[in-house]
Amino acid sequence: MYYGAGIRPEQANKLFSLFASSKSSGTGIGLWLSHYIAERHQGSLTFQNLPNHGGVTFSLDIPPGKKSVGGDGSVMAI
Repeated sequence: MYYGAGIRPEQANKLFSLFASSKSSGTGIGLWLSHYIAERHQGSLTFQNLPNHGGVTFSLDIPPGKKSVGGDGSVMAI
C-alpha cells in the first residue's frame, strides 16, 4: 500500500498507458507492463484511491485455470 496523495482524476484515464508517468525520473513502463501481463492472462489490474488514509491500493486478479495468449497467437495454460 502507498500512502501518498493518491491518483488524481486527470491521471486516472492514462495510468496504464505506455510511457505515462507523473515522475520526472519515471519511465512510464511499470504499470503499463503489469497491466499488459494481467490482461494476457485474462486477468485485471485495478486501483482504488483510499480517501480515509490517503494513497492508493492496486489489485491484481488472475483467475486460476485460464489460458494465456502469446504475442504470436499461441495459447499456454496457466
